[in-house]
Amino acid sequence: MTDIEVAGWYDMLVTDCHAIVTERLHRSRMEVIEGWHEVGQRIATDANYRKHAHGNSEIKKRLAVDIGASVKTLYFAIQFYEKYNELSNALETFEEGKNISWHKIIQNHLAEPREKITGNEFCTCPTCGASHRSAK
Repeated sequence: MTDIEVAGWYDMLVTDCHAIVTERLHRSRMEVIEGWHEVGQRIATDANYRKHAHGNSEIKKRLAVDIGASVKTLYFAIQFYEKYNELSNALETFEEGKNISWHKIIQNHLAEPREKITGNEFCTCPTCGASHRSAK
């Protein structure tokens, strides 16, 4: 084989492998994103959670421990669902395209002031509609 044939063959191999890795990484990141969206949906739409968790950070802490996540991650999952309840529409609007990840969604699309995610969380009362600081 000539150097040109080898170089062309090798370049195609690299391009194909790069495309495979890119596509598979995108799919795996999408699974993570879809999973956290589903978790947020499950929590946000649970009538008992809405009834008992309002202003009760202990329930959120216990739920986080019991499912193996952080309270911040649960908070972001719920916020993600509430902000983008139609996931397919949301994914089309993110400028990151195939480079989207759960981390980028949190940082670029959900980030809140630090006090909101460190336990001094504010929530909207389903009864009166006002914002209240959650109990610790």
